Amino acid sequence: VNAYVQMIHESLLGTPAEPYRGEIHKLVTSFDIVDNAQNLLMRQALWLLRQQVQNLLESLRAQAIRHRGSLQMAR
Repeated sequence: VNAYVQMIHESLLGTPAEPYRGEIHKLVTSFDIVDNAQNLLMRQALWLLRQQVQNLLESLRAQAIRHRGSLQMAR
C-alpha cells in the first residue's frame, strides 16, 4: 500500500494536481488498493485457466478424431 501511495505521489509531480499530493494517503484505503490488486490477479489466473482448458479441449478433439473408427465395447 505504501509503495502504491508513493508511486501516486511521484506521478503527480509537475502536474496541476501536485498541490494535492499530500491528500492521497487520506483518501485511499488499503481496501481500494488490495481489492484492485486481487481483481488483477484473478483476471490473470482466469486467463491462464482458460488457456489450459482450451488446450485440453483441443487435445480431446484430436483424440476423438484419431480414434473415431475404433471399436468400442458396449453392454
